[in-house]
Amino acid sequence: MPRASVIVSVKESKWLEELPEAVAVCIEAAREVIEVENVPQTGLEVSIVLASDGLVKNLNRDWRGKNTATDVLSFSNCGENYIQGRPMLLGDVIVALGVAVRDSGLQGVTLRDHLCHLIVHGVYHLLGYDHLDTKAAEIMEACETKVLNRLGIRDPYGDKILITSMDDFN
Repeated sequence: MPRASVIVSVKESKWLEELPEAVAVCIEAAREVIEVENVPQTGLEVSIVLASDGLVKNLNRDWRGKNTATDVLSFSNCGENYIQGRPMLLGDVIVALGVAVRDSGLQGVTLRDHLCHLIVHGVYHLLGYDHLDTKAAEIMEACETKVLNRLGIRDPYGDKILITSMDDFN
């Protein structure tokens, strides 16, 4: 079965100084989400940008009205018109280096593991998941934790009770 194309653009070269395997980490994390969620992979494309804090701050300001850098932004392409014979772009995930480095230190995890988590989180947003309310956040966190576990990364959300589907609320 053909695997999804994961295109990684390194817009901030310091990413590769901090984490030489950053591109491979992004590809592995994105593909793992797609596999776990059984998303058809033929013709599917995900774009990932390893960016500076400045680029992410500008995007966050322009698209979300928040004039600050954040760790990860996701721009879903779901619902856009698909052109037969062309790759189906799931969307873009953009990660800010400085914020990621700072947060990995604060959380006591490696930059590799934190980048993996940010990519998993971003791809789940591309698939339509969000964390705007408690129930949605618990579901998204459980999905992320499952994928991260498969990648050998500990649960970033700690000792919360994991919700695996909306049925768990009934």
